[in-house]
Amino acid sequence: MTLEENIFLAKRNLVDTIWKQANLEGVSVTFPETQMIIDGFSVANKSIEDLTIILNLKRAWQFLFDSINERVSLNLIQDFNRLIGRDLVYKSGFLRNADVKIGGTDYKPKLPIEYEVVEHIEMILQNENKKDMALDLMLFLMRSQLFFDGNKRTAMLIANKILIENGLGILAVAQKDMNEFFTKLIDFYGTNDSREIKLFCEKECIETINFPEEIQSTEERIQINKDFKKPLLKETTKKQNKSQSQQNIFSKFKQKFQEINENLENHHNKINEENSHHKQKQTSTQQTTKTIKRKHK
Repeated sequence: MTLEENIFLAKRNLVDTIWKQANLEGVSVTFPETQMIIDGFSVANKSIEDLTIILNLKRAWQFLFDSINERVSLNLIQDFNRLIGRDLVYKSGFLRNADVKIGGTDYKPKLPIEYEVVEHIEMILQNENKKDMALDLMLFLMRSQLFFDGNKRTAMLIANKILIENGLGILAVAQKDMNEFFTKLIDFYGTNDSREIKLFCEKECIETINFPEEIQSTEERIQINKDFKKPLLKETTKKQNKSQSQQNIFSKFKQKFQEINENLENHHNKINEENSHHKQKQTSTQQTTKTIKRKHK
């Protein structure tokens, strides 16, 4: 996929991706409820924390689209965590300065040291296989637990940024795969062996779409344009013929109407002339009658 095609795919599936990410964080929400929350509607029986998690994911995804051409760095990763943890996480966006415990395993991540984190990130970014790069960086961020909370969400957003900018699809864990995902993730935390969880994510969690290949030949483009325009031209010709026919009918009707008007006007003038002549004759008769009466007297 091209960058534009991958962004289209990500935006088209945005609600579904946020819904899956929220479920992964233990937020009990349905797809329609996620859609309503993202669209700004209120949803009953949902905590403020659950609503904030979803809205923060929406903001973080918008930031991903806005920063798609920005190089991945520790500063960018911190910006994502700051958005993810807004109004939720203590010192969101800052590297943690206290120990944390991960449930389900005895593994305890060490305190992050900034220059070591930067070096490790840069080492991962040297990988020419962009899909490996995305998954390796995601798993490093999850296991390192750089922040007090929101590490999985931050890591998956960074992985999605790398995948999208390289046209490799979008990553999300479906509900049916959550149990297996967490099982393999816990194993990875304890062993630092990423092979199984990485293979699982690659096979089950990355969605792509096959767009038709672009036409390379100018002649093919011209022919397709011609083929596309043929029905339009035919339809346009029909409309033009119909319009011309209607204009001809209207012209004939207009001409006939003008003839009728002229005939009516001529008839009206003739009647006026006859009336005028009759009045003159009547007046002359009255005057003659008066004269005869005078003579008779």
